Amino acid sequence: MTYTAHVVHVFIASPGDVHEERDALRREMWEHNARNTPTSKVVLLPRMWETDSIPTVGQLPQDILDEQLVDTCDLVVGIFWTRIGQLMPDKKTAASEHEIDRVVAAKKPALLYFSRRPVAPETFDEKQMKLLRKYKDRMGSSSIYHEFDDPEEFARRAVQDIVAKVRDGLRLEANAPEPQSGLAPYVMAYLELEPQNRHFTNLIIRNFGTAPAFDIRPNIDPRPQTSPDSEGRPIQDLPIPDTLSCLVPGQEWKAVWDYGPKRSTTDLPTKHTANLTYRDVSGKEIETTTVLDFDQLTGQTWLNT
Repeated sequence: MTYTAHVVHVFIASPGDVHEERDALRREMWEHNARNTPTSKVVLLPRMWETDSIPTVGQLPQDILDEQLVDTCDLVVGIFWTRIGQLMPDKKTAASEHEIDRVVAAKKPALLYFSRRPVAPETFDEKQMKLLRKYKDRMGSSSIYHEFDDPEEFARRAVQDIVAKVRDGLRLEANAPEPQSGLAPYVMAYLELEPQNRHFTNLIIRNFGTAPAFDIRPNIDPRPQTSPDSEGRPIQDLPIPDTLSCLVPGQEWKAVWDYGPKRSTTDLPTKHTANLTYRDVSGKEIETTTVLDFDQLTGQTWLNT
């Protein structure tokens, strides 16, 4: 089934010490989409510099991020804990602070959150904390922000706040029905870099829905193949089961698809279409189609914090 939906670009601005909160917010947004998009016709699209920026030469890094992500977003979520983050060339303003101020100057919504989680003494940076307190005081005099104790608690609250802002901006009915009572599976396939070694790309099939999915039958075209390895193993088909018997909500099947540096030297296709067919508890057949694009994963940089 196809339909027209509003896509809301949500830029997530933060220093590197809140990666747990960033990941939790991204997951919560996708799970919200799985539950509510079929009825609300609104997609919350998380936008993060480490996953959505495109390699560009000839400009300052922050100018590139401003052009690609900050200026094109519909609203920004700012998250802070112990750090203000990397300073801009003027040494007075942090990158995350600059991004939030830029969105506000464009008269777009900004949501601000501060973590109250305990800080390990060995990770405490007095200079960063001093700058963060100064920023928090400034924002406290001109805005309302929220504090939280747990990444998952934050993610749930933030998505509720995003939805409220979206409803105001799109003039959606505040009491628009959401399929909370109608539990349904929502299974999709996607690519993700392996967190422990980002040269490897994983294929993941995950149930983002609110009910079990049965008899999941993946069909990927062109057929997925792995590049040759260092020991001379030739190109081989990626083994994927013909059928996954069941995936409960939040459960996933994962396989290492390929090693990036090797794949880039081959003529293997970089874009595949993944079609998943599965049944809900009543036996109704459901179909989900996604595009698996290796090019979106190439050229990314990341921070180890």
